[in-house]
Amino acid sequence: MAAAARSRSASPRKGAGLVVGVRTKITSRGKMAFVQLDDGTTSLEVAVFNEIFEAERAKIEAQLAKAKKESEDARSKLGGARPAGDKPSGGSKPCNCPPGDPLCSCL
Repeated sequence: MAAAARSRSASPRKGAGLVVGVRTKITSRGKMAFVQLDDGTTSLEVAVFNEIFEAERAKIEAQLAKAKKESEDARSKLGGARPAGDKPSGGSKPCNCPPGDPLCSCL
């Protein structure tokens, strides 16, 4: 996936990773999704046009649900707290996400 991440070309690329985030946006061409993939070595955000997103929505949402569950399981194993020495995000509430958690919204 790292090679695909370096490419800024609009041509189709193949890559693999876990879906760890999805956000949608309405554009002049219609709805567009931005899918965040992570393969354990790098994270990549991929723009997906509505036709493809709708066709693959079930698969994308299933992967996202799996990633969220795994993240919650990891948090529960850590007791819901960050390891000593990790600083919270600076907000009013301390961040309880595991270090490097791609689903953390505290930052």
